[in-house]
Amino acid sequence: MQRALRNVKSSLNDGEYRKLYPQGSKPAKFYGTAKLHKIPRNSTNDHDLPLRPIVSNIGSATYETSKYLANLLSPLSKSIYTIDSTKQFISQVKDIVIPNGYSLVSFDVQSLFTNVPLDYTIDIILEK
Repeated sequence: MQRALRNVKSSLNDGEYRKLYPQGSKPAKFYGTAKLHKIPRNSTNDHDLPLRPIVSNIGSATYETSKYLANLLSPLSKSIYTIDSTKQFISQVKDIVIPNGYSLVSFDVQSLFTNVPLDYTIDIILEK
């Protein structure tokens, strides 16, 4: 991490470099929150309760770098198809009339990024 940061030091101002340079850290925290809406009906087994995994990097060696990169890359994730919240989605679809014979559906995506080719993705980001 420190070596990689030194390699890009010339692209950063002194304040950015100092903020990004790790100076002691604690390990990230891994925990899960319950997906209560997905408990199987009539289940009394706590092993049936699905969890949403969360990794909190606050205070870890990569936290400031992650924040910096997220801010840097965020403009690339916006498009006319981006919806930022449920409230925004509702306001956009509330006046849509669904024709007879059609249905509005929603899909629950699982393991969305398990097969994203890392090198190809980095090339796209660098090109943008």
